[in-house]
Amino acid sequence: MNMIDYQRYPISDEASCRSHLQMLLIGAGLVPRVETHCALGRSDLEVDAGNRHWVFELKYAQNAQQAQKLASHAAFQMTSRNYGVAFRQKEILRAVLVFSSKDRQFTAWKQV
Repeated sequence: MNMIDYQRYPISDEASCRSHLQMLLIGAGLVPRVETHCALGRSDLEVDAGNRHWVFELKYAQNAQQAQKLASHAAFQMTSRNYGVAFRQKEILRAVLVFSSKDRQFTAWKQV
């Protein structure tokens, strides 16, 4: 994400961050699904890669202090809402990514 021109393609919220990541995955030849619905909510981004099913929950932080708190909240959100469980035939990998407005990059992440 550091290579993206911040003036022409600003990342100013969670939706724009998700769009940039979606384009990156499409460029890698994958087919990402945005806001995949399940019984308890919507995951931000899901994509199949081989025999794995990746589920991403994205958050947008204004500063570094916010990033860890948002990462913990997103991890709880993913597990409590069972994001990705519809794909039991594949290995499910869940990842939380927090993009920092100040640092203009992902500053917190965790595997759930």
